[in-house]
Parts: sequence; structure tokens; C-alpha cells
Amino acid sequence: MTSIIAIASAFFLSSGGSLQKGIYAGIGATLFIANFVLQSSTGGYFDLPAASNPMLHTWSLSIEEQFYFFFPVLLVLIMSYAIYKKKSSRLALLLVAVLAALSLATVLLAQAGVEIRFINRGQILFYSPITRAWEFAAGTLIAIALSQGYRVTRAPLFTAIGYALLTYSLFFISEGSAWPSGVTVAPVLGTALLLLAGADADSPSHHILGSKAMRSIGDLSYSWYLWHWPFIVFARSLSDPISNSKIALGSAVIASFIVAGLSYKYVENPLRLRNVSEKSDWRMIRAAIALPLIVSVGVLLIAPHATSTSSQSAALVSDVTPEHLGRTLGCHADTAIPARDLSKCTWSGIGVPIYLIGDSQADALSDGVVLAAKEFNRPLTIATISSCPPMVLDIKQIGVAQERSSKTRCSDFAKSVLTYLKSAPRGIVILGMTDQYWRERGWAPVVNGSAVAGVKAKMAVTRKALSSFISSLKESGYEVVLVGTVPQFNYQVGNPAAGLIAWSPKSCSNIKLVANRCNPTLALSDAQSVQGASWEMEAEIAHSTSAGFVDLRAELCPGGICQTFTKGHWIYRDANHITVWESRALAPLIASALKN
Repeated sequence: MTSIIAIASAFFLSSGGSLQKGIYAGIGATLFIANFVLQSSTGGYFDLPAASNPMLHTWSLSIEEQFYFFFPVLLVLIMSYAIYKKKSSRLALLLVAVLAALSLATVLLAQAGVEIRFINRGQILFYSPITRAWEFAAGTLIAIALSQGYRVTRAPLFTAIGYALLTYSLFFISEGSAWPSGVTVAPVLGTALLLLAGADADSPSHHILGSKAMRSIGDLSYSWYLWHWPFIVFARSLSDPISNSKIALGSAVIASFIVAGLSYKYVENPLRLRNVSEKSDWRMIRAAIALPLIVSVGVLLIAPHATSTSSQSAALVSDVTPEHLGRTLGCHADTAIPARDLSKCTWSGIGVPIYLIGDSQADALSDGVVLAAKEFNRPLTIATISSCPPMVLDIKQIGVAQERSSKTRCSDFAKSVLTYLKSAPRGIVILGMTDQYWRERGWAPVVNGSAVAGVKAKMAVTRKALSSFISSLKESGYEVVLVGTVPQFNYQVGNPAAGLIAWSPKSCSNIKLVANRCNPTLALSDAQSVQGASWEMEAEIAHSTSAGFVDLRAELCPGGICQTFTKGHWIYRDANHITVWESRALAPLIASALKN
């Protein structure tokens, strides 16, 4: 029922991107494979944020069902072996503990950077039932132990430690914590200790968890879990695209609690307490699988026709969905130059060659640079990397779980570029990057192993590193063109404490897309108040190193207004990156810079 209502509602409240992701996850939840669907469809740099998927929370339910399908069979085999060997239940406990230890070891090794086949870092690690098995096994160990008469002798101590671990988890584990990882042990162990202590009727845990209020919350918890996330996602989609109202999100949580209560009373309980018969059970199973699939297919077929009247909706597919050419061909990778196959990222031509180097901002320029290179029939090579500016300087994301295998990946990439260009035909190097590394609190250059703090200090380090990189290129005989960072839509002007904003056309609801109300604008004067120091620094570096400088503000902010949508096309695919359409529109500006 949750899948049907969420998917049907998403038709009106989600954008084209999140609608499809939500439907795919809903189908996956129906078939108990939502974790695999989500693992394959979220987490990419330009992917729709997972937080906008109304069915995101079903990943854990799918892992739970997978556990229920396979672990009981394994447990029966373990118990049968123990009986065959005339061993006590301790053997079963030991074997389950070994399985849990292997699962947890997989998590810890992967987080430490050890490459494990089929278990990579990042989304696969998060969604895999292999890396989650130890959490379920912890409950299994408790169930086996209690069923065999095991009881704790220090229930009050276990209770105190359990609550201490849960309190620690509440206040010290954040969204940026690596997960699952070693810190995941705290909430799992804390819960296990409370359950063990609760088996003692005289323990504090038993009295607290067994109270009427706690039992009521437990009864309602499953329904509330099912309903809370779709309500939160839809509240976000209905709120202003630049800011999510706390009132709206709070109202969504309350509304989901009310719906959960009704669902528990009129749906969950009647189904759970009904008279069981094989015939009725099979009817319910068939309906539970068939109805969500029918609704999903219907919405997927109807949605394109229902939103085609909106210019913003129509352009969403053609402008925002396509990846940039560099990324499509594999030129935007996470490795140094020697580990890349540049044959697919090289275009032939005559005359002075062109090289595009930088981060994802440079990748966003790839479509326009290719057109500009073709105009002059120039050879072109593209090599870009995410979250690394074109300079020998390492970058750290503050408060975010690092998924990169090397802490020196940025400097390693920059050094490999300099080495590669020393033996390449001399030409023009185009450098592109964002200014987030020194402007935002969540990023920091790393010097001598320590993150640099403060905007002024970060800009000083960046100025020195970028100037040095350009000078090295100039000394090797290259001309350099530095492209200024684009005006960004990821901050609230005049309200820096509000934090960053994850705006993108894909996160807009269909209702607002049809009404053409998803295109925020930003006064250039306001953008200047936030990014002005960055643009001045970039221009100064270009001047001091005799490099060319391409200022994108006139193109992206005509008449002093920075736009996200104009002339029937999206300019920005998200808050920080331009679309393929806009990249191609910049080709004449890039060609002019190359000519000059």
C-alpha cells in the first residue's frame, strides 16, 4: 500500500528524475531487491540526490526480507549439523558468531581501503546484505542464547552500557560518518545489551522497554517507518526549491505519524490478526506484488505525456539528463594519467593541440571545448577528475566520509598531468575548477597533512598552488587559459548560517515544473558578495602568470541576473554545474579565447 500511494503521489509531487528513481525503488521493494536497485541508481556525482527518492527507505526492508529468506535455511543447516555431531547449542552460537565476524571484518577491511571482490567502497558497501549480515546476526545470537536459557548476571550494568552506547550514537554519529564502519558497532552493541538485559524481569531495561508507552511506540514503529520518508520527501518537493521549510518538514513528520496510526489500526492489524488460510494468503501475495507493478508501469507511461506541456519539463530530459561528453567517454575518472586510456579522450586535428584539465567544472565545459576545437580543427585531449582543482594540492572534505582510496589523489593527478604534458606536443591548456575548495567550510586544502582553516588562509594556499601549476605549464612551453568558476546556486545570500542548498531541476516537483516555477534567479551583485573574492583571485592569478582568463559571468548572468533557465533551456543541471546545452552554447566564447 505504501508503494502504491507513494508512487501515485510522486506523479504529481516528484520531478521526472526522482519519479523514475522512486518507481524503480518501489518495484525493487515489491520484489525485495530495493537495496540492489538503489545501489545501482544513486551515489553518482551528478545523480539525483538519494534524499529526493520517496522509496529510499525500502532498502533496509529488502535486506531484512533477504535475511528472512536465506538465514533461516542457513540456521537450520547449522543446528542440524550441531545435532548430528551431538553438540550443544554452543556450536550454533559459535558458527553464527563466526559468520557475524566475517561480515563485520568485510566492512572494516573495505573501509580501510582493502579491495574486496564484489564489495567495493561507497554505495555497494552501504547497501550490500553481506556487509549488513553481522547486524542481523547479532539479534540471532541473542535469540539463540535466550532460547537455550542463557541469562545475564549483571543486567543493570548491561542496561547502563547499552543506553550509554545509544546516547553516544545519537550525538556523535552524524550524516558524514562512514557507514557501515567501526562506529556502527556502537548502536548495534548497545541495542544487543539492552535486549539481553531485558530478558531479566527485574532489570531496569525490562521495566523501561516493557512499559505500556514503549510497547505502544514499538507497535507503531513499523508503520511509522513505512510512511515517514515519503512524507518528508514530498514536503521538500512542495517547499521552495532554494530552502526547505523546517515547518513543512515538521508537519510532514506529524502527518506521517497520524497516517501510520491509521494504517496500523485499519490495515496492519486486520491483516496480522485475520484468519489464516492458504487460499487467502496466496491472493494477498499476488495482489501485493501485482498492484504496485501495475501502478508503476502506468505512471511511467503516463508521466511523459502529462508533463510535456511545460517548457521546463520538456527541457528536463534533453538538457539536464544527458551527461557531459567527457564523463560519457570516460575522460572524467578517479585516477592519475598513467592509469587512463586517453585514446577515447583524444580528438585528432592539425595545428596547435588543446588540453582540458581540471575538476567536474572542467568536465562540464567539455562539450563546448570539443565544439571549439572542431571549429579550428585542433587536436584535443581531455583529462578531468572529481573534487580536485588543477594544482599540486590535496583537498579534504570536512565532516564527510571519505571514499577515495588515496589521500593524495589530487596532488598525484596534478603531478601526472605535468609529467604527461612534458612529453606531449606543446599547445594550449584550458583549466577549469570550482571555488568551493577555499570558499566553503566543508572543503579545505591540505598542507603537510593538516587541513587549512579560514577562507583567507585557504585562498592564500590556493593562490600559491594554482600560480605554481600555471607557471610550470608556461615554463614547459604551454599557453594557459583559466576559466573562471561559474556563479553557483548552492547558498542563501545574506544567510550563510543556513548552510548549503542542494537545488537542481531534478529535485523540483512536477506541479512546479508544469507551472514553470522551478527556475531560481540570483542577482549578480548578490553572487558577487559571496564569490567576488574568488573571481578577483582567479583574474589576478591569470594576469600575474600571463595566462588567458575566461569570465563566464556575462554569459550566465545577462543584465546582472544569473539564470538557471532561459530561452526554453536549462543553464544549470544542479547548483554548481552547467548543462550540456549551456556548455555547447559557450563554444563561441571558448573559441574566442583560444583564438586570442
